[in-house]
Amino acid sequence: MANKRVRRTQEDKNQAAIQYAIHGVMSKVSKDTSIPRTTLISWSDQDWWVDIIDTVRHEKQQEHIATYSRIVDAAQAVVLEKIEDASASQASLIACQAQDKGLLLQGRPTSISSSAQTPQQVADQFMKMIQASDKAIVPKSKIIEHED
Repeated sequence: MANKRVRRTQEDKNQAAIQYAIHGVMSKVSKDTSIPRTTLISWSDQDWWVDIIDTVRHEKQQEHIATYSRIVDAAQAVVLEKIEDASASQASLIACQAQDKGLLLQGRPTSISSSAQTPQQVADQFMKMIQASDKAIVPKSKIIEHED
């Protein structure tokens, strides 16, 4: 019995790629679409397949982001409703977390770090970095030494 080649439409190919993007299992897609697994594997190297996978995954990611946003909104509503019943330590923790999230959304740092270095310590550290470099940024003859 000879194998009969079946010509697939672009819609068949698109649906197979979409199913793969959703399920991630080639054998399941093959079973559900009646397209041989070897055919699916050969299609998976094609640009159109990769484009469909990327599109579906991007759309799914956007769907997840929207869901996470609704979860946050619902959780915030509960917190606002119950905040008056919170203990001082619970209220403090809630406030700190809310503040951190607000700062992150604004692209601002959520912590402050400092290093109390004297100007001389900074200069010394800079000199060590220059000397450790394979390529001299500034010729040694041009470096002015600082005296206290």
